[in-house]
This record gives sequence, C-alpha cells and structure tokens, in this order.
Amino acid sequence: MDAVIAGILLSIGLVTVLSVGGQAMTMQRRGEVDVRAAAALDELLSAVLTEGPEDYEKLHPLSGSFDVDSPYQDFQFSVEIERGGAGVPARVLARVMHEGGREYSVETSVAEKRGEEPDPIRSPSEPIDRAARIAQKHAARDGGMAAESGSGGTATGGASTGSGGSAGPAGSTGKSNGGSNGKVP
Repeated sequence: MDAVIAGILLSIGLVTVLSVGGQAMTMQRRGEVDVRAAAALDELLSAVLTEGPEDYEKLHPLSGSFDVDSPYQDFQFSVEIERGGAGVPARVLARVMHEGGREYSVETSVAEKRGEEPDPIRSPSEPIDRAARIAQKHAARDGGMAAESGSGGTATGGASTGSGGSAGPAGSTGKSNGGSNGKVP
C-alpha cells in the first residue's frame, strides 16, 4: 500500500515539474520574440531619426516584410508618419507584427532635420593617426611621472622621498625604491 501512495506522490511531483518546465520554455520563447520585436522597432525608429521623417518616406517603404537574411524575417512592419508642420515634430508610429499573431508598437515624436546641408559629411578633414596619439599620451604621462617623482626629494641611503608622502600616479606614496630615475617600478 505504501508503494502505491509513493507512486502517486511521485507522479504528481513529476507532472508538476514538467508543467512548470513547459511554462518556463513558453515564457522563454515569448521573451525572445519580445526582445527581437523591440530591436526591430528600435531599428525602424533609428532609421526615421537618421533620415528625417520627410526623407524616410522617400527612401524606405512604410510597410512590408523585413529582408530574408534579417534577424526579423518573421515580422511584418508598418511606419506611420504624421507631419507636424513648422517647428512641430512629426508623430511617428512604428508597428511590428510577429507571424505568431503578437503585435508591438511604439509612438514617438521626431523633429525634422534642419540646416542647409541635409546630410553633412562627418568624416575628419585629415586622417586620424591613433598610434601617434597613444604614443603622445604615453610620453606625456611618462614625462609627468618623472618630473613629479623627481621633484623635491632627498636621497638618503638610496631611498628618495617625495613631497611629504602625497599620493601620486598609480597610488604611489611619493617614495621610490632607490632607483636614480625616480620612477616607481
């Protein structure tokens, strides 16, 4: 009799664990769809902001499907833009629909692009030499450390003390370990 009761309790526990596991998997799938929908909405609204509400309508379709190679290929989208007029931002409603039937939407206001040059060239006028910039920063830092640790110290018995033990770079206390260059190793 005890074995039958133990079997019933075990089966109830197993059904409960499987039920909770199934619900967790369903919620995980729904969460994945929600995250991808949010990313798709963000991509649509970023394009409207980048192009400007007026030019977006000319450059991109206002509804349709995402590309086949896109991570949002199982979504449909639509973008509604209501112009605001002079000095008033446009009202933009972006909507994505998952093939599973869920619909997501975001509404925001986007200002028209201003200025005489619609898409300014944002590249630097001269090439950026990152290696030279890093070398310059290292030289300035190393030169600053040598000047900082070498000033005001007195040499006694191979040890040099800085200005009253104030904290310098890298948390040093202004003391060196007897080296003549004044740098903390």
